[in-house]
Amino acid sequence: MGSSASEEQIRRLAGFSRVTLCLDPDEAGRVGSTAILSALSRLTHVRIIECTRQPDELSPEQIQDIVEV
Repeated sequence: MGSSASEEQIRRLAGFSRVTLCLDPDEAGRVGSTAILSALSRLTHVRIIECTRQPDELSPEQIQDIVEV
């Protein structure tokens, strides 16, 4: 349970010039977003998008629409 990122995932994400996170809209997602933002923001530009639904319930098209905002 919860939203988190391993050291390996952080290292891989840090290779991008920009990272957009859309984690679960519950308490675990908010805590995970804060922790990931703390780890990544020193390494790359990070944007957090607040989802109103669980990201895994969204279609690829819906996710694209959210990210393009």
